Amino acid sequence: MYKIRIAKEINETMPTYKIKEKLLSLKDDFKIYDEEGNQVYKVTGKFLSIGDKLSFEDMEGNQLLYIQQKVLNVLKTYEILRGGEDGERMYNVQKKISLFKPKFSVYYNENDKLKIDGGIFEHEFKLKRDGDVVAAVTKKIVTLKDTYTVNIADGEDVEGILAVLICIDQACHDKQR
Repeated sequence: MYKIRIAKEINETMPTYKIKEKLLSLKDDFKIYDEEGNQVYKVTGKFLSIGDKLSFEDMEGNQLLYIQQKVLNVLKTYEILRGGEDGERMYNVQKKISLFKPKFSVYYNENDKLKIDGGIFEHEFKLKRDGDVVAAVTKKIVTLKDTYTVNIADGEDVEGILAVLICIDQACHDKQR
């Protein structure tokens, strides 16, 4: 896998996805589209649950990942499990204490750390591993619900990275819902 270093290369080499929050919904629902505009995934939240619980599914309804908020933690923490509620833990996303802008710890399989570079509230940031860009994220500002454009590097876990971004959205914007 080649190393991606500058923003100009990102748009030319990485496949693009759009994450759109569903407009009229009583629970947290997202639709994810590929670069041709085809919906490829749906993320559906459980209604009236303690903490966020979301099912990440393909268009045939197969549950690929399960996102759950750990409610007894002081800091907002999410686990992403492969295959369902009893699946293997893949990612751990935790919001850190910060005065001015949100910061997160993102771990893959407990030992591989992803770093967020840029500002989440500045609407552009990158997920990096050892200095290499894993994903570049841009948030649309003028929309009723959150919409993200995501470029993901070749060879990365597309579903997992998209789920990490949904956890970040949940942690940053959940009080507004």
